[in-house]
Amino acid sequence: MLHHPTRPLLSGTDIRALLNQFLPRRDTTVDEVIRQMERRHRKRQSATNSAYRRQQLNE
Repeated sequence: MLHHPTRPLLSGTDIRALLNQFLPRRDTTVDEVIRQMERRHRKRQSATNSAYRRQQLNE
């Protein structure tokens, strides 16, 4: 909730990806984690927009 203003689509998967970066594991950069997260956010927003458009067409 703290990051909602800057990352409104932050999900549990995003948090897990960030933890994977900061906990000792494979070599993934912070930039790569953020890039992947932003890609998921774009796809999630696109799916939301599409659902709204479909809902409006069915009304």
